[in-house]
Amino acid sequence: MDVASRCRFEPDRLRAQLDGMRSRTRPGYGLTGASPGGRAGRRAVANEPPDGWRDGADPGPGSAEASGPSSVASPAGGNGTRQAEDGPAAEVLRHAIHNPEAVSRWLADDLFEDPVQAGVYRALLDAESHADALATAPSQIADLLARLLVEEPTSEPFDAVRRLLTEVARRRIVTLRLVSATSGDPAQTLSELAFLNRAIDDLRDPRAAADSADRLLAWLGQRVGDGG
Repeated sequence: MDVASRCRFEPDRLRAQLDGMRSRTRPGYGLTGASPGGRAGRRAVANEPPDGWRDGADPGPGSAEASGPSSVASPAGGNGTRQAEDGPAAEVLRHAIHNPEAVSRWLADDLFEDPVQAGVYRALLDAESHADALATAPSQIADLLARLLVEEPTSEPFDAVRRLLTEVARRRIVTLRLVSATSGDPAQTLSELAFLNRAIDDLRDPRAAADSADRLLAWLGQRVGDGG
């Protein structure tokens, strides 16, 4: 009832959705197997395209699938659409809620720039159930989590991860370019820019995307460890 009230969702419809989720969810909460750094259990064969990249198809940045979930109807939006600020990070969080086993190996704290979205991810990691996460999270985080609970993902799991990693890499490129003028090691900055641009290119290639995701996540983890 609390979730229904927060999301302006009919309780009976919400109960039906929850019953459906319970019937297809395996015992145990999917994100509890991931470490806070998101490093545990990543894909063992890095060059194997993840599920969802069927027949080598890669939806281009202008396609309807790549455009993300911003135009999909949602019961939470007053105008019947999801808010414009919902992007790859929110879609990955939907998968973390509804398909946790499909994305947990690809997640890490440093992927979520928005503190509320990062808080939702940490709440999912720390809780044994969605109800526990809602009960213990601060109000703003609980509000977003409650909305995502009733919003089904609209993309394949790895495709959502791929778009989020691409967005994160692009943000890093912007940051590196801004600090390059005052960098004490211009050669290192150029090397990192080349790495990030190559990672973005490889994320578009179904044959190289999984390996690129692993390398990019490892690089981001190293940067966090070094305070970068």
